[in-house]
Amino acid sequence: MSSSPTRRTLLLGAASSAALAATAVPAAAAPRTALGTSTPPPAPALPTWGTSRVALFFAAHQDDELLQMGSQVRADVEAGHQVVVVNCSDGSASGARTGRLARQLGFVPSVEDFVTARDHEFLESTARLGVPLQGRVISPDRYADGTGTPEAALRIVADWTARFPTALVRAHSFVDAHRDHRAIGEAVDGLVAAGTLGRENDVRFFFSRVYLGTMPTPALQLTSRPVGDVEQTPFRDHDPAHGRWGVGYLSTWNYFDSHRADPVSYWHRASSVLPPPLRRRLPAASLLSAAPAGHGC
Repeated sequence: MSSSPTRRTLLLGAASSAALAATAVPAAAAPRTALGTSTPPPAPALPTWGTSRVALFFAAHQDDELLQMGSQVRADVEAGHQVVVVNCSDGSASGARTGRLARQLGFVPSVEDFVTARDHEFLESTARLGVPLQGRVISPDRYADGTGTPEAALRIVADWTARFPTALVRAHSFVDAHRDHRAIGEAVDGLVAAGTLGRENDVRFFFSRVYLGTMPTPALQLTSRPVGDVEQTPFRDHDPAHGRWGVGYLSTWNYFDSHRADPVSYWHRASSVLPPPLRRRLPAASLLSAAPAGHGC
């Protein structure tokens, strides 16, 4: 087991900023646009709730908490659960940074500024979904966008599930073309297979609507809540003068549009509870096709 969550689970601050700065690449000389200051701040301390009513969400990128899990987040908030949403990768690889966003800004933002903008969107999104201050978490162990592995994801998941062993657990599906999503799903599915997570954890794996009808899937269940334009605002609002870049929408515009029309969260159970024939029919990671244009991360 890794070191305790109290030491490891740090919210957005100096340590994570320094780590991101180390990976930044030089940006074209351009006037710096101050990032927005109205975003709800991350929590200053770890949650201190009991273990019986916590709902843990593990979201790869700073928009997945809405696009794949938003209705379930809202449902768990409405049910009175103490919701914690953990961001697991930095979202730095989106093509929007050097593409659509750069064209709108007139310069290529640094990786550090780009990630910070996405973090602000995540924090505001979770606030709008009703997640309490101490439940809006940016993991210091998050991996660089596009480099996710089950081992890297497990470091994050194991810390939180050890702290809240009877928590409800929500993760990405292990049937997903994006390795960062799939890594989280495989890590959590492995904990179910090992018996670390059980029936009391009500583990749910959230499936991307991008793949509906395109591949064999476990039986999907639905959670539907009225999430829409209000919750999408942090990702759509492009107002550089006030430090709002709308990175989420520029990164995956078709996904946001499809979510507006269908805000349902689709989910399934662990592979260990699937009938063997279906388990054998699930596509191998190497066979999963990439998402179509406009459905990036």
